Amino acid sequence: MAHLEPVPEDFHQRKSAFEAKGITFRAIDPHHFDSELEKLYTLNTLAFQNNFLYTPITLEEFKNKYRPIQQIIQPELIMMAEDRMEI
Repeated sequence: MAHLEPVPEDFHQRKSAFEAKGITFRAIDPHHFDSELEKLYTLNTLAFQNNFLYTPITLEEFKNKYRPIQQIIQPELIMMAEDRMEI
């Protein structure tokens, strides 16, 4: 198993500052994995659409690529940050 670094001293202070602005943090929800993939697909598409050599894929292609990891992920290690329920 990989070695995890300790939580930085100012983590809770930073987290509180984000939460004061309406941003919440949570672990990925493996029971709603397809819904989580849809949110991540939207984020990836927006984040990478203008990158050199980016090739867009459909939502179904994205889901088919990442569904296999559902069985092996550790949800507590994949944090989602949401602003009013949007990633």
